[in-house]
Amino acid sequence: MVLQAQIGPYRVREKLSEGAIATLYRAEHERLGRVAIVKALKGTLAEGSPLGSALGREARILAKMGHASVVRCLDVSPGSGATWVALEDVPGPRLAAVLARTKRLPHEVATAIALGVASGLGHAHTRGIVHRDVRPEGITLAPDGRSVLVDFGAAMDLSAPAAPSPFDGSERLSGPEYAAPEQIVGEPASPRSDVFSLGVVLYEMLAGARPWDEGAEGRDELARRVRSQEPKPLDRHGIVLPRGLSRIVMRCLAKRPEDRFEDGDALAEALAEALDEATRDASRKLVTRALALSFLGEEIGEEKGRRQPKKGPPPLPLGPLVQRLVGLFGLVVVGAVVVEGFVREEDVTAEPASEADASERGYVKVLARPWAEVLVDGRYVDVTPIGRPIPVVSGRHYVTFKHPNAPDEKREIRVIAGQTVLLDVTMRIERRAAPVGADAGTDAGNSP
Repeated sequence: MVLQAQIGPYRVREKLSEGAIATLYRAEHERLGRVAIVKALKGTLAEGSPLGSALGREARILAKMGHASVVRCLDVSPGSGATWVALEDVPGPRLAAVLARTKRLPHEVATAIALGVASGLGHAHTRGIVHRDVRPEGITLAPDGRSVLVDFGAAMDLSAPAAPSPFDGSERLSGPEYAAPEQIVGEPASPRSDVFSLGVVLYEMLAGARPWDEGAEGRDELARRVRSQEPKPLDRHGIVLPRGLSRIVMRCLAKRPEDRFEDGDALAEALAEALDEATRDASRKLVTRALALSFLGEEIGEEKGRRQPKKGPPPLPLGPLVQRLVGLFGLVVVGAVVVEGFVREEDVTAEPASEADASERGYVKVLARPWAEVLVDGRYVDVTPIGRPIPVVSGRHYVTFKHPNAPDEKREIRVIAGQTVLLDVTMRIERRAAPVGADAGTDAGNSP
């Protein structure tokens, strides 16, 4: 077959792959000398067909974003219908190739890879983009330590006038291997669907197998398991993981979307916390360790791969403090004037214990319409309206709002010392028909 030599201003170097809609080439811009991955519409498809519109939509979606873990769109063909799009050429192997060689990855390495992907998804989610097809084949591990989402062919822009049909925009009709339960039954995908898919990828990196693959015969059986069976616990694979990381994975794989992390940013925050507890190595160094373990690259050197530990309160300098107190006592004997001058120069104050404790606190301000009982970490606090902020220690907390005629509203928050988090919820009151003769002014949602 004769290789197409020119696509727009790009001179083709090599053909990489061919799908149902487009063919991928590595090509070089004639004037700029920049190497790119050019995705060109197959000649058998009409430019104005629904399938042909996929490239233009992918280019518009990528143009909204700019993140280290999301492939960049460099160029698109002129005219109303896109026939090709030029994407950043991210060097490095796909995660699928790494897993084919290593089967499993150390938990801190897998966490670092998932952290990069989750950050990229969070960036997309805040811009109204749902990826819909997170899988190892679409993630590249770059030599600089990035884990990059390189395939947005199935992505959906929630702000677009109409969502694409299943036949409009995906290089393939993806199977149930990484799909969320709601996607399998044909419901619209959401950021929580992407969280589920990344949870499957993270599980596979840790266990060497996907959660529902064992014993599954055919896609129909696999789809049934994803919808109805709980995933096999990670420790059943003979691996020992930090408990916090196991909880993160299982929360990603929850059947109900509302039980998962709400988006990529929320998942990235949890993964970053788990990584901080596991190692001081930088996430990029850990990503390149996966390349080294699979003999597909080299690990970043030590000088580039050390993460600065989180800053905590400085240790109390007991030795110097004792010496200063002794000096101050001697100066008191010598004379008050000398003492006063010394204290001005070497001001040493001891913070009261109560104030020191308060410095580690944050606050939660709650509002609920029409009203609700408030529980923080399972403990009852009060009934709204609550005029005062609720003091809590810094860190992660779970707040529940309860009303007798409404489903519980649950929120997960992270509180930073000295700051106040505002939670404002509206209880979904289930209105009941008033009994005959009841006062029409009585409302089940009225404040107690």
